[in-house]
Amino acid sequence: HVNYPHAGRMVLHVDTVSDFANLNVILDGKLTQEWKLNTTPYADVTIKPPFEKTEFMKEYGIYQAKYNKDYAFNIPAGEHTIKLDVVQGDWISLAGITLEGYRSSNIPDIQVYGLTNGKEAALWVHNGMSNWKNAMDGKRFPPIRGAEMTVIGLHSGGYTVEWWNTQTGKMESSLRAKADKTGLRIYLPDLPADIAARVIPK
Repeated sequence: HVNYPHAGRMVLHVDTVSDFANLNVILDGKLTQEWKLNTTPYADVTIKPPFEKTEFMKEYGIYQAKYNKDYAFNIPAGEHTIKLDVVQGDWISLAGITLEGYRSSNIPDIQVYGLTNGKEAALWVHNGMSNWKNAMDGKRFPPIRGAEMTVIGLHSGGYTVEWWNTQTGKMESSLRAKADKTGLRIYLPDLPADIAARVIPK
């Protein structure tokens, strides 16, 4: 069950296919995609097969093929139910399923962690795209701009928010804010990676 904010794709990474498999994709109760995955070598060796390699399994009298290949289909925006069904043949194994253009609410754009004793607070704010995998892949992403958050648990009154660079350990800027019964509303600076904040009474 998915709820796409805009159109995207589902990508299935097929690893191994045993004998033969007819894989159907059912989107909202309707057949939207069908792949017939074979494992038998072609008689014409000049034709490139869809799999990387295949091996005859004597004990079963069938071929098993290593596909290591992506198969994708489009998903329109909105709520959908997706069903994967092998309607004929033996079995397949999937090495991964990727929902492009879709992300769980468990992985927000910004992660915020904080501590407070009611009088002051310490915060760490992190751009969710700034991680070791993107760094290793050399993936570029824009900083998050124009974000805001509300800090709860502080007594009502005026506060100074100090923004600290986590790489240099130096304070970069500060601002004044006022907490009420709903919390302390703060506008965040541009967030290319992460930043720390110290919230103290003014």
